[in-house]
Amino acid sequence: MIYEIYGTPTCGFCSTAIKLLESKGLEYKYFDLADLSDDTQTELMNVAGHQFRTVPQIFIEQHDERFDNERVRKRTYVGGYTELKESLIEE
Repeated sequence: MIYEIYGTPTCGFCSTAIKLLESKGLEYKYFDLADLSDDTQTELMNVAGHQFRTVPQIFIEQHDERFDNERVRKRTYVGGYTELKESLIEE
């Protein structure tokens, strides 16, 4: 399982989300939204179910257990920093 953080370099909540994941020893990747193609942004918004208005936007990428092949991945929307923090408290 890998967390994906989509944000901007000046976003304080993006930095805080990264620090939270690092403190828990969880793997993540950071992506600057400005570097993403329009198609990639649209794909992410389709997974999230809404247009992005704030950052960070956080997803989990993990193996899709419906398939034996480990390379088949699925992306699940977490939300922003607040939702990430709440989801880690529940674990």
